[in-house]
Amino acid sequence: MGAVSVPAADRGEQAAGKMALRTSESLWLPGLVLVVNLAAALYLSYKIQYVEADAVSRVASAYYVLFSGDPHLGAIGFIWNPLPSLMELPLVLLKPLFPALAVRALAGCFVTALFGALGVRQLLGLLTGFGIDRRYRILAAICYALNPLILLYSSNGMSDIILMTSYLGAIRGVLAYLDGRSLRPLMEAALWLVVAFGARYEAIPFTAFLVLGLLYAVSRTRSLREAEGASILLAAPVVYAASIWMYVNWLIMKNPLYFLVSPYGNIAQVATGAYATPALSWAYHSILHTVLYTAHFSLLYWPVWVGIAAALYWTLKRKNGDPRGAVLLAALVGALSLEMAMTYHGSLAAWDRFYMDYIVMGFALVAFAASKLLSIRKDQRALLLAGMVVLMALGDVGTWQAMQVPFLSNPDGVIIDRALTGSPLPTTNGARFQVSPVATYLNAHPHLVVLADSFDSYNVILQVRNPHQLVITSDEDFAGILHNPLGRVNAILVPRPQGVATLNAINFTYPRMWSGRVRWTYLMESFHDAAHMRLYGVKDTAP
Repeated sequence: MGAVSVPAADRGEQAAGKMALRTSESLWLPGLVLVVNLAAALYLSYKIQYVEADAVSRVASAYYVLFSGDPHLGAIGFIWNPLPSLMELPLVLLKPLFPALAVRALAGCFVTALFGALGVRQLLGLLTGFGIDRRYRILAAICYALNPLILLYSSNGMSDIILMTSYLGAIRGVLAYLDGRSLRPLMEAALWLVVAFGARYEAIPFTAFLVLGLLYAVSRTRSLREAEGASILLAAPVVYAASIWMYVNWLIMKNPLYFLVSPYGNIAQVATGAYATPALSWAYHSILHTVLYTAHFSLLYWPVWVGIAAALYWTLKRKNGDPRGAVLLAALVGALSLEMAMTYHGSLAAWDRFYMDYIVMGFALVAFAASKLLSIRKDQRALLLAGMVVLMALGDVGTWQAMQVPFLSNPDGVIIDRALTGSPLPTTNGARFQVSPVATYLNAHPHLVVLADSFDSYNVILQVRNPHQLVITSDEDFAGILHNPLGRVNAILVPRPQGVATLNAINFTYPRMWSGRVRWTYLMESFHDAAHMRLYGVKDTAP
């Protein structure tokens, strides 16, 4: 019942590396990456006027908790995982002093910058465990931090980099447990899985496959009983976290699975057809086409295939094999499994960010391949490690090249191109920051009290100076006012009912209001914004 066999020379190198990691690059390199990520966030926001809508919506969820007409923690909502908004709460408190923290989603950018830096730290630890020399693991970590998609998502306020960092932390902990007998790294891995679930639902299948990989690896080198115990220890915290989340959904929304069946959720949005593409239609209800569609996105980081080949070889090798390869392969399959299931079901948008797993797992798998070659050709250590870094850097070049292909780069290719040229996004681009004409109008008419569904008016809500001027979805009396607005609000804000805007509660309840065919309303103002919103006054004949 021993740990995974590691040659004595490699164990010495790993021990020396771990000491160096604790005292040197684990602090200054992530710190430097944090500064770079923050600088990138400011550059993207102010130079090219880039603000991700989903990032703004997460910040808005934190804003509702603190500043809405009905402030309460439940206002954070039950559609998206709550961790990003929870972490943004302290920064959103400063919104009255620094409006850009909310309006430009800079609060979210600070969070993702931090997790991008933590991801570098986790990668350094993973490379140390593989016995990679200090100078080469620093170069490898720099390649990771400067990968175009990793850098973009470490600075744009989205939840993806939280998930990627959590994957690295969980894999590092599991492999460290396999290298020794201490339960501490396994517990750290379990906690990283909880963080992953707090950010994205992909954490559930990832946990399941990682547990399978752990079961296989431990059962090969230790007893089956120890394998079962380790697996339970790894999975229990995230199962508990998911149970708590379902309980809170049931307690407040009266449905433990509300986060899955919400009328605003991802499945409901995709069902509107707003994100349909020919490639996704090709993959719909076809296992082969789903696998091929998913595999195409490996072009975002092509060296992953080198790592996959090495992991397969060392997993299937009967003599002197290495079960850590099975753990890495299981993690890759787990990271992609939810996207594959949703692609097959027709419930996924064709966005490149869903396949950043290839980048993270590519770095881990290439490092694993290098570590195995080092155990065979110790006399060519420097050459092999230099080759590893060159391969990782070429993977970054491959990411940039893939971002020139529309099929692979939706919607981030144009963002990266504009970032490199320094030219602002066109006003027609949905990621372009714009002052809301609706908010400008409401700020000029502070006497108006307006009913607005925050699903697609979060940008308006964040830019209105007086939060009590709005009745929004998280307010306790929203549903009552929606059906009986007379004497409770002066006007109702309605987006044009097309695409995902058909899910707006106002459009769902009054599908003809935007076109002016609800008799107890009258048009007050029409706005030329992205949602083509209209403000309708409430007549005395309203219910």
